[in-house]
Amino acid sequence: MDLSPIYLEEFEFNGIKIRPNKKLRLTPYLGDKRFIRIEYEPWALCVFAEDRNTLLRNLSEQLYVLWVEFAEEVDSKLGRHSLKIKQRLLEDFSAFKSSDPIIN
Repeated sequence: MDLSPIYLEEFEFNGIKIRPNKKLRLTPYLGDKRFIRIEYEPWALCVFAEDRNTLLRNLSEQLYVLWVEFAEEVDSKLGRHSLKIKQRLLEDFSAFKSSDPIIN
């Protein structure tokens, strides 16, 4: 079972490209005898899967959901803890519609 670190790169999900603003590394671990897990509390991230490829797909999907639910939400609709998650996501990532040109 591959538990080597995952370095996040730009990915696309549901027409949105999400790109890390800096080098981000997540380290999977064996959550039990069956599932590989990744958790990162500052983003409220918790992802698991039976194999690394599925874990990577689930990670992209979960980061997309977190982006939509927190980073794109109006501040007045978020509680204090949710605002901290939003701020951290905005520090760590940028997002663009897939059709938008991306400036490096």
